[in-house]
This record gives sequence, C-alpha cells and structure tokens, in this order.
Amino acid sequence: MYWTDPLIGTKWCLWAIVIDGDPVEGVPEAWGNITLEKGGRATGRGGCSWFVAHYVLDRRGIQFGPPSQTRIYGDRYGEVERAFLCALERARTYTVEGHMMKMFSEDQRTKMAFLDHPFVKKRVFPNGRRVLPRMS
Repeated sequence: MYWTDPLIGTKWCLWAIVIDGDPVEGVPEAWGNITLEKGGRATGRGGCSWFVAHYVLDRRGIQFGPPSQTRIYGDRYGEVERAFLCALERARTYTVEGHMMKMFSEDQRTKMAFLDHPFVKKRVFPNGRRVLPRMS
C-alpha cells in the first residue's frame, strides 16, 4: 500500500448504495461519510450515528471489521445507515477514479459510491440539496 493513495486520509461522502442489486433511497440526503486513516482505522457517519471500524487494505482489495457505533436514534436516515454499515462489511474491492471511489462486494451485487468531500462541498446549493452525478 502506498500512502500517497488518495483513498487514505480523504473524507469520502456517500452518495449511492446498492444492496443485493437493489438501490437504497435517500442516500445523498443522509450525508454519510467515511475517512480511511493510516494504520487501518476507518471513521465516519452513517446517517444518524458515528462509527469506527478497522480495515485491511492490500493490492487485492479492502476488508472491514465490524463497526462500533454511537447508536444515535435516527428515524429519518436509519435505513440508509443500516444499508451503509451492511455494505461496508461486505466490501472486498474498490476503485478510485478522479473524485469518485466505489466499493464492491465479492459478488458485485452490493456496491457503494462516494465522492471526495471538496468535490461535494462545491456542489451544495443554499437549500442543502446536492447536485451529483448518477451511479452507473
């Protein structure tokens, strides 16, 4: 692993999740995010709660351990948070292209897409809505 990799130390904003082939609704509005820190620690926000998880990264892919959460009640974004943490535990491979990172399960039926925080921040309008590209 080369620490100049843009994956490490970047705040990645979650903007799309697909679980077992089904898209999860409301993901951009939940403002979930993840930052992969040096040393194998990932921190972020699932939509309601903050989490921390350990990860292993190598040339073949990425794998996360079970997350610890603050368990803040989140009626509005609880489903997004559950889907995010489920997809995180299933993640095995990733790609980074420009401002976008994608993570995939082993069977490719579960996937997440993220945009780096500076890119997202430039595309937020005063009403809080984000204008972002679609996940293909």
